[in-house]
Amino acid sequence: QGQFFSSNEDLDEYSTNKIRFFLIPYYIGRLYLMNNDAPSRPQHIEVAISYLRAFSDQMVHYKIIGEEKPIPTNPNDRRTYMIGEYKEKKELQDQVKALNRHPQRDDLQRGYIGDSIDEDTERELIISLLKLSAIEARGFIRGATDELPLAEMRAKGVKPEEPSGPPPKMWFKRI
Repeated sequence: QGQFFSSNEDLDEYSTNKIRFFLIPYYIGRLYLMNNDAPSRPQHIEVAISYLRAFSDQMVHYKIIGEEKPIPTNPNDRRTYMIGEYKEKKELQDQVKALNRHPQRDDLQRGYIGDSIDEDTERELIISLLKLSAIEARGFIRGATDELPLAEMRAKGVKPEEPSGPPPKMWFKRI
């Protein structure tokens, strides 16, 4: 199922050096999503979804991120939901960048932790990375779920129907 850690333990029971390995299922899922081979793409998408979902569920279990709320069907509410998710993601990216600041380096590299960082700051940085990765994983799951039917059609060699012409215009009568 992609769970590399025991579900019986709390986040506080893991050392700072070990919690960075919570990202393993996230990266495995991302690797499966990068495969673009048409015949095997649906299987890779399904495996990627299972790894990313396991990662997201694990982050919920350890209370790093909250339960995923269902996406509203109303377009305005959906837009507000997506904007909120984007703002949260942007704040986490800024937080990671600020925590990951190194005297010689100002660029953001995921997984790079400076030598002069104390353990509390390092733990906070890793937890921020986990939150950011969980939000990204949920977005990847939504995108992969939407892509799966098209990938299955492409793997079978079925071509989608050509779109028909524009709909007929409504009739009118001149007075």
